[in-house]
Amino acid sequence: MPHDRSTVEKVIQLYFDGLYEGDADKIGEAFHPSADLRWLEKGEQQVPPVPDWLDRVRKRASAKAEGKPRDDFIVTMDRSDETT
Repeated sequence: MPHDRSTVEKVIQLYFDGLYEGDADKIGEAFHPSADLRWLEKGEQQVPPVPDWLDRVRKRASAKAEGKPRDDFIVTMDRSDETT
């Protein structure tokens, strides 16, 4: 299936909107079912499955609920070829 830039931007915007609003279901739509997330926390790598991370999102106050301004944007996108 061909994916143009606008398709990718829509998925990224869905993620940004869900994260700002604290809408875990919206965020979940942006991830493939087999995806996981990775980051360092206190020097240890964290690799929770997406459903576990979404539970964390559900339990915390959103930036929108706290009245924080949005500050999200796409810096760059790169696609190597049809297989990546």
